[in-house]
Amino acid sequence: MTLLIRYLLRQNLFLVVLILLVGAGLYVLTDFFEKLDDFLEAQFTIKEVVSYFVFKLPMIFSQIFPAVLLLAFVIQLNILDRTRELISLESGGIKPSVILRFIIIYGMLWACAQFAFSQFLGVVGDKLADQIWQSRVHGDEVGNITLDQRWITDQSSGQRRFI
Repeated sequence: MTLLIRYLLRQNLFLVVLILLVGAGLYVLTDFFEKLDDFLEAQFTIKEVVSYFVFKLPMIFSQIFPAVLLLAFVIQLNILDRTRELISLESGGIKPSVILRFIIIYGMLWACAQFAFSQFLGVVGDKLADQIWQSRVHGDEVGNITLDQRWITDQSSGQRRFI
């Protein structure tokens, strides 16, 4: 791995983590205040509210990650342009295709990781969060909810919904 690729990777990972934390924080705050009345009505404990959102985090990450990655790339290229690093690279004989190749390969790796994350951790986390929500807010028993591939079925009412 060349020095340029390590520099781009470190800079992009910092931006991705920062934007992901801000985006997830905004999502959780919005969802929390939206469901606050239901939490209070169902008499959720602090532990149950925290566990609900911890289980919901993988699905939140999988939903906002494409926008986070795009925003991180745009900010990174803007920083490189503002600090005149792109001009320095071109004058040093490094072609723009090197940066473009990094962006494409890095984006494809993140796409594969996000696919796996959303199909495995996201589904399981959403299932657990939904079980907490159904058992406390709607009074359903936790054992009535099953996960069939990507369909959640409430066996008492027969309702199915796709995740």
